[in-house]
Amino acid sequence: MSAAVEYLAKGSLFPSANDAVSQTKVANGVVVSISVPGPITAAFVSAATGQWVGLPLGFAVNTFERETSSGGLLFLTQGPMDDGTYSPFPEQELCSSEADGSFKCQQGPAYFALTAQNVHFGSKPGESLASVTSAVYGLRFVFGNLQYADYLSIPPTTVHYSPAEKMLSLDFANTTLGDVSGLSTLHSQYVESVSAAASGNDVTVSIRLASDVAYYTGSINVPASPTVYLELDFATAPPAPPWGP
Repeated sequence: MSAAVEYLAKGSLFPSANDAVSQTKVANGVVVSISVPGPITAAFVSAATGQWVGLPLGFAVNTFERETSSGGLLFLTQGPMDDGTYSPFPEQELCSSEADGSFKCQQGPAYFALTAQNVHFGSKPGESLASVTSAVYGLRFVFGNLQYADYLSIPPTTVHYSPAEKMLSLDFANTTLGDVSGLSTLHSQYVESVSAAASGNDVTVSIRLASDVAYYTGSINVPASPTVYLELDFATAPPAPPWGP
């Protein structure tokens, strides 16, 4: 470990989180990242000079994925944010170096294979699933906010997949089930059927997908208080990222 990387791992940049620090060699240096949220969650250490620069990523947990063909540094951004209250749908962020040695980061959607593990998002308990409707590329889940607070989000959500049944399940924690009549009519080129059930304090929505669906992405949207919705989009293959391969 270089002196610069050792300083980042044990010094003031990542205080009290030494066990969560990782490093990855790239073409011109080392990417140092931390698996807990904070104001700075990743940095680049130059191999030529040993100098480091913090990467202007979001305030959530950022996992380094790879170096792109153009030399950019690609991260998967997941919640929660550093204040512990908000957990957005995961995104990809590409950090590219500027002429002055700083970095500029660009956000893009994260597409997950149906079999991906540990996909979770959302953070607001005490919500009610008010409706499930068709969207252009998938489904929209609308929640009514039962407890006004300083932020709006969807409930803590975990995604599971059963290959044998071609079934994608969303578990919404600490959620009540509203009047979601009309689920039997929800079918499209991506979705064959949808069902919802409450169990204790949680709600599970089960989505039987078309045979050629292999990926999904999503977004959490707050059009107007007190409602918020999750839009889940399906695809047979992930589209080309906006920054290239």
